[in-house]
Amino acid sequence: MIELRGAETLGIGTSPSKAATAKVGQDLLALYAEYQAHLKDTSGQGAAAPAFKSSNAIAPVAGGSVVIDATASGDAEALAADLRALGAENVTVYGRMVSGRLPITAIRALQDLSSLQFARPAYATTNVEDVGG
Repeated sequence: MIELRGAETLGIGTSPSKAATAKVGQDLLALYAEYQAHLKDTSGQGAAAPAFKSSNAIAPVAGGSVVIDATASGDAEALAADLRALGAENVTVYGRMVSGRLPITAIRALQDLSSLQFARPAYATTNVEDVGG
């Protein structure tokens, strides 16, 4: 059983269903909460507000958006359309996987997508092999 600890501190409500929170990775939920705190702390500063910088140094975040990898629960094109409706840009589909740049403010709405099985930040990976020496 997957259980999200401290859901209230992540800003996702006081009694989220386990099925809903299991659809969105904890890293995305933490990023959402961190961004909401940033917006609250910088409200009223306008153009003088510092740019958002996540404490997760490897999260693919830029300018209020995050690159996500999402797995479709069925038709990947339906998920792609749902992500675009949430404001996602540069959406691409490969098999059941859908990637795109999603506004951080839309992360909570991912939980409501029936087309979504799971979403997480699109962490880059590098394969390193020993070439002898």
